[in-house]
Amino acid sequence: MRSVTKAEAEQDIAAVLDSAAQEPVRIRQAGRDVIIVSAAEFEEAQLLLHKKRMRALQRARLRATAEAKANGFTEEMLTDPRDDKFLEVAVHGKADAILTGDADLLTLDPFQRVRIVTPQEFLALPGWFSSEAEGE
Repeated sequence: MRSVTKAEAEQDIAAVLDSAAQEPVRIRQAGRDVIIVSAAEFEEAQLLLHKKRMRALQRARLRATAEAKANGFTEEMLTDPRDDKFLEVAVHGKADAILTGDADLLTLDPFQRVRIVTPQEFLALPGWFSSEAEGE
C-alpha cells in the first residue's frame, strides 16, 4: 500500500486518486493514518456524486418546466427543449414571426401571437413586403 502525506495529497489529489485505482493509498498526517483511499471507495464516491448531480439536474429541470408553464408554455410546446430558446426569444422580443423548417416548431403555429412559418410561407404572407415597407 502506497503512503503519502496529507500535504502531498493536497498538492496532487489527481495523482493520489489515479494511484488508488490500482491499489489503496494511505494518506498520513502527523505520523498517523488520516484516510485510506481505494478503488472501491473511489467508485462509490463517484456513484454518490453522480446521484447527487442527477438529483440536482432533475430539480433544475422541474423548476424550469414549472417556470415555462407559468409563462404560458404547455407540455406539447416543451417536447423539444432545443426549440425553447427560439420561442422564448420570439415571445420576449415581441417578434411577428419565426422562420423555420423545423417540423416541431411549425406545429406550434401560432405561438402566443407569434407566427411560425417556413421562409416560403413568410414571403407569401400578405403585407410583409409591401411597397410601403420597401420605401422606408
